[in-house]
Amino acid sequence: MIEEMVVVNGLKASDVYLVQYGKQHFGAPLAPNKLDSLPVDQLVKMVFYFEDTTIKTMADVRQRYGAQQSQ
Repeated sequence: MIEEMVVVNGLKASDVYLVQYGKQHFGAPLAPNKLDSLPVDQLVKMVFYFEDTTIKTMADVRQRYGAQQSQ
């Protein structure tokens, strides 16, 4: 369960939950206040860890999950 995770790839359990929430609600931001500052490769690792072996770049994350990236 998500609640039992302490740290995964440097993210706290609350951040893991937010990633999951973003995945389940396509088009919703992936908690930009917590995740936008993370390195792109760490976000990719999070998605990869949970299920999706096709995710390789931030563009893949945006295409698949509707994640927004501000620049």
